[in-house]
Amino acid sequence: MDAFTADYLSNLAAELSAPIIAKVAQRFQAKWQGDESSQALQRCLYAGVVGMVSKANLDVPDYEALLSDIFTDFFGSTAVSTELTRLVYLQPLSVPELEEAFSDAGYDSETLPGLDFPAAVAAFEAAFLEWAATEKALQPIIQVHQGWAQTDLQREMVALMRQMVAALQTLQPGQAVGIQADRIVAENVVSGTQQIIFQWSGGSGPLPPPTAWEKHYLRTLLGYCDPLDVAEVDELYAVDRNSAVVRVSDVYTSLYLARNTQPLYRSPGQPITAVEAVAGFRRLVILGYPGGGKSTLVNYLAAQLARRRLGQENLALPGWPDDAAPLPVRIILRHARPQEPDYRFTVTAQRMKGWLLAAMQAETQVAAVDRAAAGRVLGRLHLPDGRLLDDRPGVGVVERDGRKLPDIAWGQEVPAGTYTIGGGKQAYQSFDKRQVVIPHPYRLSRYPITYAQFQCFVEAEDFGDGRWWADMPEIVEDWSNKKYPVREIAEQVFPYASHPREMVSWYQAVAFCRWLGDKLGETVQLPHEYEWEVAARYPDGRAYPWGDRFDSEKANTDKSRIGQTTAVSLYPSGRNKALELYDLSGNVSGNGAATNTRTRTKKPLIRAGTGVSCAAVRARRSPGARRVSPSSPAPPRRRLRFSGGGCSSPISIVL
Repeated sequence: MDAFTADYLSNLAAELSAPIIAKVAQRFQAKWQGDESSQALQRCLYAGVVGMVSKANLDVPDYEALLSDIFTDFFGSTAVSTELTRLVYLQPLSVPELEEAFSDAGYDSETLPGLDFPAAVAAFEAAFLEWAATEKALQPIIQVHQGWAQTDLQREMVALMRQMVAALQTLQPGQAVGIQADRIVAENVVSGTQQIIFQWSGGSGPLPPPTAWEKHYLRTLLGYCDPLDVAEVDELYAVDRNSAVVRVSDVYTSLYLARNTQPLYRSPGQPITAVEAVAGFRRLVILGYPGGGKSTLVNYLAAQLARRRLGQENLALPGWPDDAAPLPVRIILRHARPQEPDYRFTVTAQRMKGWLLAAMQAETQVAAVDRAAAGRVLGRLHLPDGRLLDDRPGVGVVERDGRKLPDIAWGQEVPAGTYTIGGGKQAYQSFDKRQVVIPHPYRLSRYPITYAQFQCFVEAEDFGDGRWWADMPEIVEDWSNKKYPVREIAEQVFPYASHPREMVSWYQAVAFCRWLGDKLGETVQLPHEYEWEVAARYPDGRAYPWGDRFDSEKANTDKSRIGQTTAVSLYPSGRNKALELYDLSGNVSGNGAATNTRTRTKKPLIRAGTGVSCAAVRARRSPGARRVSPSSPAPPRRRLRFSGGGCSSPISIVL
């Protein structure tokens, strides 16, 4: 055992497994069984690696050394791990895609004739699936024998890989395995001698008849072109792969030929479809913007023609004779000549952002649960350079002097004066109506502080600077009396960039304000609860930011049936229009600094006094204010998280 030793094979499988396990575990969170599933999937990938590498002809030492380097680069490629992940979803592998990656790793079929690459890919595929069929931890995820239509080539390969898998599974823990010239050998743990446990018959094995190769090609093409991965826009699809597969052929919408934006007609009222044009012209160039449907057209035609040749369906294709079934060959030209890599994605992403924002803001046309889903999708998307796709002012982040900072937008000014608060008899922690004096004008931030904005503080190099945590205990307690370090940031429950930051303790909110104030060169504090309520009820003492009557369509409460936080500004009709402040009511509880006159102790207060939110970290800007030390009222022993009731708002800042 020289280059292809047990350690070498294990390292290949380990490097390949890490990104695939991470991706699959995220997609199948409800079915993933932690380390048990991870180890099972790694064993499947190890079997695939052994099956593929064993197809190489290693009789020539120079081949062995060179192929060793090539396989190392190949299995370490992101493109390869992405393609091999398709096996988890029972989708055939794309031999051209993998062969291109193998060439990028240094393979040349003329100088290295010892590997039949398509057969090696088939060996990986069959070995992976055969091993997966024996792993109980993967049964909820990979139904190997459900809907897996085997071609003649696959049946032969599966039979051989079944023998190989059975041989590997008989080995004792720690028994060394290696590959030598079409053979898999194991070291006897007693005698130290090597014994052959599997050997390919006749070197690379007999070739299948041409019809079998064509069927294999067509099925692979069909599996690559027809399925649509809608996980980015459908969270249930991402978790439950037992749901119906969405196919291009099911949702395809016709494209029409045009000249100077004007449709071309074959007869009055009958525009010429792109499918007809492909049938009528030997050569046809289709132009359009990114995301315009060109690739979808090619995938649709390739899938339908593949079905015709396989005899599965004889679908009517406009302009095509019923018996026309040419062999479809799909060539991706951008692989041969890469163009600006970011342009295509960026243009498409910006168009998608427009659609998602339009859906989020269509309160009268789109249900709240669907608008919330659009907000979650937008909150997950980034541009190629890492920037958030949701770049609305006041929602995301900005970069200044190489440092990421929250991008704060401001509402209108609240004038100084005397205001009425309290009086909500049904409110949580309510008190009698009273008059309060606001001595100085101030402004609040337009939106609650988002997850992306708070992460600027969490990821900052000076997060642990003692100035932000001054006068705070090292260990504090949460609402259940469980102790934790004051600087230990809890995980966001709903980690979407444009959602409000939750699971933040009062101390951490104060530290965030101090940090942000230092970066902005101004004083940042938690608002007094009176300031919050005055802003929420402005200008006429209303019960809710939008008026005097509760309306479940104007805020994210338990009556919304959403069950989690939503992107900020999802309820524009629920904002305080006079001040242009959003999410003053609903979404999640928050922190604020207030004096509780009933106990005469200073503490943050969580209240829903008159149906509006009254304790959160919102920005308060006083004209001409000097820099002062942030106040530090004593906190409650609790961590706040969204409970579904939605009585008050999440973090925003007071400046």
